[in-house]
Amino acid sequence: MQLPALRSLPPAILLLCGVGGGVSALGAVGVGVEAVCIEPAELLMQPEEVAPAAWNGPPLRIALIADLHVGSPYVDLASIRTLVARTNDQHPDLVLLLGDYANDVLGGEPVPVASYAPLLGELEAPLGVFAVLGNHDWWSRAGGIREAFGAEGIPVLENTSRLLWAPGGGFWLVGVGDSTTLHAGMAGAIRALPQDGLPVLAMTHNPEVFDDMPSRVALLVAGHNHGGQVALPWIGSPLLLSYPRGVYEARGQSLVVTSGVGTSFLPLRLGVPPEVMILTVRPVERVAGSWSDSLLWAVLGVH
Repeated sequence: MQLPALRSLPPAILLLCGVGGGVSALGAVGVGVEAVCIEPAELLMQPEEVAPAAWNGPPLRIALIADLHVGSPYVDLASIRTLVARTNDQHPDLVLLLGDYANDVLGGEPVPVASYAPLLGELEAPLGVFAVLGNHDWWSRAGGIREAFGAEGIPVLENTSRLLWAPGGGFWLVGVGDSTTLHAGMAGAIRALPQDGLPVLAMTHNPEVFDDMPSRVALLVAGHNHGGQVALPWIGSPLLLSYPRGVYEARGQSLVVTSGVGTSFLPLRLGVPPEVMILTVRPVERVAGSWSDSLLWAVLGVH
């Protein structure tokens, strides 16, 4: 991600980065410069892979974009344009926007959704672009996000679903409301699905709903935790997070959490660079010649 114009950065950040006020001593503090000046301005197209045990649907390539916090330092409209172009270059089958578009980061400034929704509307994927809302979106009373995204062809799924078809089969995409602000309604959304045997991919902002996820859901994708924003060597995040970033498995179900793009509250990252996660979802394939195959053939009398 390109750095915004220097004049657009808050004075405190300019000071720390050693480019403002004529004070360079603070800019020489390596860790602070890395955490505030360098790493938050990066953007990785980060590959990840998951093979959920219950996924009998098609293979998928999904771009996960979370926690933009548009208007925070380093996440201006120019950087959103760059993000969109680089994401499109990955040729995803599906793009999922996982909430927290609103900004309340120290040193940031509000950006109206009407300014960035058209940019996100340029995301391209044959199966579509879908979104959910995050806690900061609700706290900012950004009621216009749903309407602005919808006008750009990006449905906001709040405890609702869409049936999607790809080469290799169909699946249900379920958007789950944010649990932090008590908008989650996963159980009801899953009960509303027909019993058609198709697998379910759920998307939400806060990954904590994984703990009580209905068994029908094979895979949940989420953001929210920013990977802790700081990950120290040999220690990891100093924050006590159940699901900071990565792939998690429990009860035969899978959870994938992206560390997201922007920052929350404080404009820093260290050891957790901003990312668009490019997630490959693979069906679990039965190994030919396994004991289960042999048992099946024995029952059928085939040798």
